Amino acid sequence: MQHHRSPYIWKQMPFARLIIPFIAGIAAQWYLQPPLEITLFLLLACCIISVFISFLHINWVYRLRWIQGGLIYTAMACIGMLVTHQQDIRNNEKWLGHHYEPQDAVLVVLQEPLVEKERSYKAQASVIAIRQQEEWVEVTGDIIIYLQKDSTPPPLQYGSQILFVNALQPIKNSGNPGAFDYARYNAFRDIHHQVYLKADHYQTLPSAPGKDLSYYLLQVKLYVLDVLKKHVDGKEESAVAEALLVGYRNDLDKDLVQAYSNTGVVHIIAISGLHLGLIYGILFWLSKKLKQTKSNRIISSVLMLLVLWMFALVAGAAPSIVRSATMFSFLIFGKLFNRKASIYNILSGSAFVMLCYNPFYLWDVGFQLSYTAVLSIVTFMQPICRWFYIKNKLLDLLWKLSSVTLSAQVLTFPIVIYYFHQFPLLFLFSNLLAVPLAGIILKLELVLVIFSFYEPLANLVGGVTHFFIWMLNSFIKHIDQLSFVTYDNIQVNLLQAYLLYGAIIAGSCWLIRRWKMSFHITALCFLAFVAIDSYEKATIGNRARLVVYNVSKHMALDFIDGERCQFVGDTAVAVAPALANFHLKPARINYRINNEVQLEQLVFQYPFVYFHDKRILVIDKPLKFDTQKRIPVDMILISKNPKIYINQLNKAFDCKLYVFDASNPQWKINLWKKDCDSLHLRHHSTPEQGAYVMEL
Repeated sequence: MQHHRSPYIWKQMPFARLIIPFIAGIAAQWYLQPPLEITLFLLLACCIISVFISFLHINWVYRLRWIQGGLIYTAMACIGMLVTHQQDIRNNEKWLGHHYEPQDAVLVVLQEPLVEKERSYKAQASVIAIRQQEEWVEVTGDIIIYLQKDSTPPPLQYGSQILFVNALQPIKNSGNPGAFDYARYNAFRDIHHQVYLKADHYQTLPSAPGKDLSYYLLQVKLYVLDVLKKHVDGKEESAVAEALLVGYRNDLDKDLVQAYSNTGVVHIIAISGLHLGLIYGILFWLSKKLKQTKSNRIISSVLMLLVLWMFALVAGAAPSIVRSATMFSFLIFGKLFNRKASIYNILSGSAFVMLCYNPFYLWDVGFQLSYTAVLSIVTFMQPICRWFYIKNKLLDLLWKLSSVTLSAQVLTFPIVIYYFHQFPLLFLFSNLLAVPLAGIILKLELVLVIFSFYEPLANLVGGVTHFFIWMLNSFIKHIDQLSFVTYDNIQVNLLQAYLLYGAIIAGSCWLIRRWKMSFHITALCFLAFVAIDSYEKATIGNRARLVVYNVSKHMALDFIDGERCQFVGDTAVAVAPALANFHLKPARINYRINNEVQLEQLVFQYPFVYFHDKRILVIDKPLKFDTQKRIPVDMILISKNPKIYINQLNKAFDCKLYVFDASNPQWKINLWKKDCDSLHLRHHSTPEQGAYVMEL
């Protein structure tokens, strides 16, 4: 029976079969960028051959069924390539990148309210047109605008139009080892340029925001945020309330977010299926109270869809919540037409719809975690739950909740350690209290928003909400203080992540289905994983190197010797968690550094630094040099904008390389670079070229 059952189940999941070649096509288009003509020719060929086979005798059609299947899969891959090509704004003839010149005037409209940052205000804007040779050229494309931060915020809002002539800059990565690919992240959102504007660098044009769906959704979101700020006291509590209900995270404290991440409950403050599932449960319970007539079922289904999608859009339409909304939409339609479908087919169908809408969701971490978590729960919850039989109802409920949490980790584990390089060890204990508390808080917030017009009740509910959020935050902070809360500094490359998935899938088949071959596959995957890890430790972790980081306004260097390092530079970079986690930590994980210590091989004789057999000159203030004899040095690092001249340095030192870090202003770096070019000297600018790594 088992041999006939598996193919039958596979036939019940058409979306699961089609989405695999569709995803392959998306990836092929992004990484290989084949010409559009080749993709169209291949798709047309598949269609013609498939039609030709269908007209053959039925015996030949049966014999050639494998070719038909291959043609269908190839066609789906081509469709994935076409969807990706169409979504990539760089293939649009009107994209501003095809027309813009640095001297052009740019007219944009803000697509969101200003977000306050540490040293500026930030907003996403859509470019309407550019002015070239006394003519306005209509273009398309989004940019990121940074506005100078003054004592009062600029009088700009969603829909405001501004005109400026400052040159647009391409979005670049920091270039630090192991750093987040910020340029690709924005490219997937069709954003390739940014600009910084001072107060007198732009002109605000008289305009009124268009009263489209986005405008009204934004007004709903702003109203909800205003209600929460008004009735939920406490900066941290109010910020968590905003993140829980509508996914607004700009007010969240970074240390608090890190605590949620360390304890394995960050999904609570990231809008996900947990939130939409609760709303769906409430709506489904209300619909059951209605008389089950055909008209009532249609009306309740339409209302459920409207509420779910409105909530998803107000919450920012993050991939995880759009996935949930799409899945619940499939469920609602299935119940409306009395159709039962495989949960795997529903999951694949929702992913297929989302990727058709935006194929770049494929690279979104939230999208990946969302689908793997649901797939993991569906697949492994019941087998895990059957590990223990518990008669006590309360203990049985706790075990079922634990089973959900444990099962969710099975397929998300490789993604978590690949992207975040850490794994929360106390996730099971944290989720047992945090998830029920989050459910209570979310229900209270819904009640607060619905009855916000009645002040006494709103104040009461707001106070209760504040108490529960304070209790949740306190619990998370206390857990985070434990020394063993996370296993940190995990370095896993993409191939190792795939090997982990191979081991998990094969191991599951061995444990659940008792397939002997799966045991051998599991062992091979683990052996390959360990072999790669050992090789990288030998080739990467045992070397000495110097890293000059690209950290805006700061000097930051790491002297690395094997698995140890010593930091030299501004204390603020090493002490501030935001700077250290963003710039230093990824590089140290990438180079497999375990300890930050005082290195014996590092010797300071200001202004010289000696490391292994290298002599490095660090200039962070004006210095006088004896020019009678040129001193050989391996590198000159210029930092902190000192008043020095390259020609004078060249007379005093025989240097192989000049490095300018990001603590220097760009205009000064440009002057130094010109001097280096005129003297035929090698140079490296970290703000423009990223971190400089000297292998020793």
